[in-house]
Amino acid sequence: AFVSPERIEMIGYLDRMDVISSNLLMGPAYAVTGGESKKSRTAIAALSQALEETDKVGFCRLVRTKNGDPKIGALLPKLDGCETREQGGRYLVFLQLPFADDLQHHFDRPIPLESRGDFKDEQVCDDLIDSMMLPDDEFQSEQVSSPALKAHNRMIAHFAMNPMSPEEEMQEEGLAEERISEASQAKPLCDFDVVKMLSKNATKQIDAFVENFPLVEHRPEDDKKEHFWGDASRSK
Repeated sequence: AFVSPERIEMIGYLDRMDVISSNLLMGPAYAVTGGESKKSRTAIAALSQALEETDKVGFCRLVRTKNGDPKIGALLPKLDGCETREQGGRYLVFLQLPFADDLQHHFDRPIPLESRGDFKDEQVCDDLIDSMMLPDDEFQSEQVSSPALKAHNRMIAHFAMNPMSPEEEMQEEGLAEERISEASQAKPLCDFDVVKMLSKNATKQIDAFVENFPLVEHRPEDDKKEHFWGDASRSK
């Protein structure tokens, strides 16, 4: 989207890779071109070129409308029309960054000793994982067609042989889920051959896992006692 901000205040300049690799940039992206003013367009183009040559991004404060909330973000250099420097118009792209108070710092709680497994537990888990690993030459992504596309093609063939009734074609709510499932020949994951094969081959490891890690019935009243591991002081 193109934006003609009410005000842009440059705070400083940051290394381009540091900002991009931070994974903090948020969309949508807004193009800052300078609008109808020739002086503004020239200034924006000059800043865009300078940022590209120095491998920097602008750190700025932006207000889009007169009474709008301020946003902070990065101005990235862009070139319209061609990737070479000699052609196309230069402009800036604004991507929002979070304020310091918006960042959440999560601290991992230590796992209590009674919840830690021993070597036997680790071996049971490793054996289960290894038993369900597919061979390297199986299920190559480039050789497997999209399940959604296959279902779509099956639906076309189904309705070609079993056309819908006039009532079905005219109903506003569309086809019933049962009718769609029948047409696409959809089936649950557990019915696929590969799942059956893996489950059969890993029967021994699955039984060992279930025996070593038995299911424990969840009691809602326990939630009132402890919210976190080792934390019995918090209550709802």
